[in-house]
Amino acid sequence: MKSFSGILILMIIAAVLIIVISIILYNRRLDKITKGELHDTHNPVPEPKTTAVALYRIILLVITAISLISISTMSGMLMSLQNTVGSLENSQNSLNYELSSLRTMLEEQSSLIASSDWTYENTDYDAMTTDIVYSADLKSFSDDTEVTLYVKGDAVPLQRSAQTAGRYSGTFKAGLFDSLMNARLVIRTAGISSTENIDLAESLAWDFFPFPAMSSRFSSQRRANGSIEYEGAYTLIPDENNTNPNMPGIKKVTVTYINSGSELKTIDITKEALSGEEISLEPGLEVEDYLLGRFEITLDNGYHLIDNTVMVFESGTDTQSLSGTYITDPEGNTVWENPKN
Repeated sequence: MKSFSGILILMIIAAVLIIVISIILYNRRLDKITKGELHDTHNPVPEPKTTAVALYRIILLVITAISLISISTMSGMLMSLQNTVGSLENSQNSLNYELSSLRTMLEEQSSLIASSDWTYENTDYDAMTTDIVYSADLKSFSDDTEVTLYVKGDAVPLQRSAQTAGRYSGTFKAGLFDSLMNARLVIRTAGISSTENIDLAESLAWDFFPFPAMSSRFSSQRRANGSIEYEGAYTLIPDENNTNPNMPGIKKVTVTYINSGSELKTIDITKEALSGEEISLEPGLEVEDYLLGRFEITLDNGYHLIDNTVMVFESGTDTQSLSGTYITDPEGNTVWENPKN
């Protein structure tokens, strides 16, 4: 741009000089003709107006040519810049991934724990409690190594295994609705203590209750009155990863369809839910902004598992605030709620 401005200024200065010279020469020739010193009527010097018009056109042509070249150059530079930005973004993503991998590797290398796991024992659905057997395999240890697990505000001493070198295990009781996050493992050897932060489980309830997932296929059509007509079907899918043999059984399953906050109807879907059959929406069902399904699962121990799922919705609907899962006891008291993200 600076080069273009410089060229334009030089061209204007040159044009002004040429026009001034043209005027001077033209006036001199007119003066000679007037004095009778020159009788030739042919004037080799063009009129200043003609010169100015010609120079004006030349400057416009040059400006146009330079502008086209500049636009082409800038387009190429812009494309190159976009490619560079894309390359930088890819490099940054790659760097972030490498840094994350490096951080994970360093944490694993610096950790004193080679591996850890836990199992459930003596689950009591009447008391809603279970025993958790926690085990940790240490990378380095000695005969005087002491290991203590701090969880839920309690200190759980871990005992050294006689069968597996470096393994320390302990048992503690937990409620089926407990969260076992932010636990600590303190390892003390030769009077020196080291602390490892560990997260056991965000919520134990997921392992002790039959939470279903939902598979669906829906289509919609906007009607002239502004409502949305839906059709389709869904299927409740049991948690196949849950292998708890003592999990309470399901007695009844109902669903309440809610149209943008207003209840439409409640139907019994026990047979379809237990057999994994597709459940069809009522043909021609019209809703305003969203259709929510409130699924209530009655368990054989009297507890109720209630899940609110936004099944179909318009763009912009805050589905997170509408959705949620909670459990109530036989008296109807809420004893657990899925933590909001």
